[in-house]
Amino acid sequence: MRRADLTLLVLGTFLLLAGPLHVPSIWTRGEAREGLIVRDVVEHGHWVIGWRDGTLASKPPLFHWIAAGVGALAGVSDAVVRLPSAVGTLVVAGVTLWLGTAVGGRATGWLAVGALAGTASFWRSATEARVDMVFAAAITLALGGFFVWWRDGRRNGRALFWMGLAAAVLTKGPAGGVLGALVVTAFLAVERDLRRLFALASTPWLAVALAVTAGWYVAAWRAAGAQFLAVQVLHENVNRLVGGGAFHHSLRHATKLPAGFVVHLLPWNLVLVSAARRWWRGEREDAAGHFLHAWWMGITGVFVFAARTRTVYLLPAYPAIALLAARALAPRVSRRLAAGATRPTGRSRS
Repeated sequence: MRRADLTLLVLGTFLLLAGPLHVPSIWTRGEAREGLIVRDVVEHGHWVIGWRDGTLASKPPLFHWIAAGVGALAGVSDAVVRLPSAVGTLVVAGVTLWLGTAVGGRATGWLAVGALAGTASFWRSATEARVDMVFAAAITLALGGFFVWWRDGRRNGRALFWMGLAAAVLTKGPAGGVLGALVVTAFLAVERDLRRLFALASTPWLAVALAVTAGWYVAAWRAAGAQFLAVQVLHENVNRLVGGGAFHHSLRHATKLPAGFVVHLLPWNLVLVSAARRWWRGEREDAAGHFLHAWWMGITGVFVFAARTRTVYLLPAYPAIALLAARALAPRVSRRLAAGATRPTGRSRS
């Protein structure tokens, strides 16, 4: 990715998000919950695991660490509490641009970023003090890193994969590691290349990722004991996924995510209709297409069958849909631009 493209992306993201980080003020229960935890970390030094008015944090601490790190220097404010989501937005857009450029050129990369920018729910999460955009950034970084490692043999891609998975676990728990592993395994199975799983794991970065995540879990258990296991492991991961406790399967929850996929990702998800038509006609998909389909299917499939879900859980699948749409649109846009450049502008004088 060119330095000029990265600079333009950073400046554009800053200009778009600078205002919404401050206005409106935090008022929703979800944002207030994260804000209270960030304030607790800054004021009471609970860096291992935070509390909100005597209640243990329900999510791992990466989001809170980012906000509290800035808040310790600049003070805790609405903008500071929302800052991790803005940083996550930049990471998602940057990796999408990088991956789009790698699989289709600059036009594909920028069209994919444009698709993200044209999705209202993406920008709502970009300025919301919730962990979802940071989680999406971690998954996007991991999967983007994996693909460039698999296709081009870039060692730094393998490092990004493991560090991205570690960040995902430290944002939402073990589900982050499961999602990344599921997408990668499904893709390698389609490519009949499962032996690469051993190569993916044959790196010191796996040990680093395990040490970081396991180290935090041990420290959190020592700090909060059985309450930590009950809240963050059993309640937020196991029960939320398979049912139990306060979470029960229902028709309303079963239809929420498919409906959100149809509505929130319009018009970019229409590319899937075209892809299905090409598959029906027997047209072959390339490896990048297989990977992007494994990406969105893996993310969506896990949460569709979860006992309790929210439409924002689709956020890690947004880059895959944006990239599929960009790959379909890029040739048409290029032809239109070429035709416009060669079109006569007026009659020549004799």
